Amino acid sequence: MLFLVAGHNNNDPGNVSRGTKEADLTQEIRDLVAKEMKALGLKFKIDDDELSLGETFRWIKQHSKPKDVVVDLHFNSGLPTLSGCESIVPLNSSAIEQEVGKTLSNITATELGIPDRGCKDEKHTPPGHAMMSLECESVLLEVCFMTNPTEIQNYQSKKASLAKALAKALGTWTK
Repeated sequence: MLFLVAGHNNNDPGNVSRGTKEADLTQEIRDLVAKEMKALGLKFKIDDDELSLGETFRWIKQHSKPKDVVVDLHFNSGLPTLSGCESIVPLNSSAIEQEVGKTLSNITATELGIPDRGCKDEKHTPPGHAMMSLECESVLLEVCFMTNPTEIQNYQSKKASLAKALAKALGTWTK
């Protein structure tokens, strides 16, 4: 089973840039990818926008098995000049986590026309991200820098094609 998670939700807005909340972006891309996955007839589960991060974590733990895959969608933030997408996997990541991370990062970079910052282990991200301690396969995708005006504009104009490409790729891991 594949779990598609908006990294922020109605209880946790995430970063805010130019009046846009990261939660709105993560929910949007999750819903667009889910729509495309449904059109492909793929089986998956999505998180509930009303659950806290802790509640989402517990929900995944209750419903997942070791070989299931969690894709946690986020948008990066920083200086307006920072650019690119990247994926984050657990410190002792599996071959599947590495493959999913590299694939999603590559697809996102290609679709949005931004640099691919690659697949990195969790030591390159702020500590304490709950999804990294799940017993199933776990990948966090930073779609782009929401603080970079060009990148967020690219995302807005290409989000439909990005969702379609991500859904097609994720079909590999929904079995």
